[in-house]
Amino acid sequence: MRLRGFLLLGVFAAVLLAGNALPAPAGAAKCLTCESEGEGEVEAQFLTIEIVGRGSVGNGTKTYCENTTTGTKSCEVELAEGKKVTLTAAGGFEYVFQSWSGACSGSGSCEVTMTGPKSVTATFSNPPPAAPTITSPTSGQVFERTAEEPVSVTFSIGDPTVVAVTCSLDGLPAVSCSSGWSTPKLSSGEHTVHVTAKDGVGNATTANRSFEVVIGSLPLPDPKPGTTPGSGSSSGTPSATSTAPLLGTPLQKIAARLVAKSKLDGSATVFRKLALKALPTGAKVLATCKGKGCPFKRKLPKVKGGSVDLGALFAGRELGAGTLIEFTLSAPGMLGQTIDLKTRAGKPPKVTKR
Repeated sequence: MRLRGFLLLGVFAAVLLAGNALPAPAGAAKCLTCESEGEGEVEAQFLTIEIVGRGSVGNGTKTYCENTTTGTKSCEVELAEGKKVTLTAAGGFEYVFQSWSGACSGSGSCEVTMTGPKSVTATFSNPPPAAPTITSPTSGQVFERTAEEPVSVTFSIGDPTVVAVTCSLDGLPAVSCSSGWSTPKLSSGEHTVHVTAKDGVGNATTANRSFEVVIGSLPLPDPKPGTTPGSGSSSGTPSATSTAPLLGTPLQKIAARLVAKSKLDGSATVFRKLALKALPTGAKVLATCKGKGCPFKRKLPKVKGGSVDLGALFAGRELGAGTLIEFTLSAPGMLGQTIDLKTRAGKPPKVTKR
């Protein structure tokens, strides 16, 4: 009986103590990993690390959290209460660290003191690669040719993240290329080359360069002072008759330039820019248009300052393939010139001079 009484008393005391037990205060949990790191038996606090984009966060010697996807990952790290920890961020494949938020801000290191539960977010971004540097042709360069020829395009790539390069001309389909790429044979007019650099995740940056091709007879050089054309010698002092052409001296031909910039809309061509430049003083221009989409208005703007803008005449018009625009140029004391501009299906217009 006495033994049974003692047993009942013990059970009663245990039940009483269990009923009156208070919950452990928040943050009073024992740090399970701290003892193995030589910090002894201390209370634990938890640091929540969220990573947006590819990257990792650690203390310089140990990685606390790493995200290998383009999405978001969250990790919980157990640290000793009161411990001061300096967090560093490192970008993953093709990603760079952008900034902290939460317990830290800015883009430097992040220092957190674990006086309670803390949370930080590290954001990583994937910027596009640096644009290629086109070295040739130069901006606005004019290539004077006697026939349709390709133009060599040289460039440099300075971004190590670039894994592929493509080139295209005037909006035509792009092709894989390297520096020294040759364009297709080019007709007269303004052209634009596009060089695109791509990184390993598909980000792309494009560099553009516009230039001009002029096809036709090159202008005759001006005679040197003190010489008569065709004499090949100098008298030292210009004669009274050396400033005027001798009988039988060939007249110089008009060497105007046609600047044409267009876009393809199916089989039609729409001009965004159309102008005649380098016209001599007193020049006259006659234009005729034959084909689908030709304007009804035939009157041309007057020549001013050696050029005439034809953009308003053809603005918004869809010229069908095979449409021929003929520009007849004349000027006092010079041989006339005719410039033909013919639209082509799926190709830039062809310009010829005669």
